[in-house]
Amino acid sequence: MEGYESDQEREFALAESILEKGVFLHPCEEHCLAPGWFRLVYTQPQSIVGEGLRSAGRLASGDMMASTFHFGYLTRKEV
Repeated sequence: MEGYESDQEREFALAESILEKGVFLHPCEEHCLAPGWFRLVYTQPQSIVGEGLRSAGRLASGDMMASTFHFGYLTRKEV
């Protein structure tokens, strides 16, 4: 995303753009290890979470930079 001076500005702009599409993710500043990572907190069944991840994936592969977007999550069994 051009026009932003810092990773933080880019991440917040990306998070805002995704939120406009109905998917909320916490930017890196919110407890993530590296720029380009987002924290996803959910309290919904796995099927609903999966749909949200698919929606975010479609956004990332569309008009946004997919290279700055990473997916990974732990199920309750893995924690």
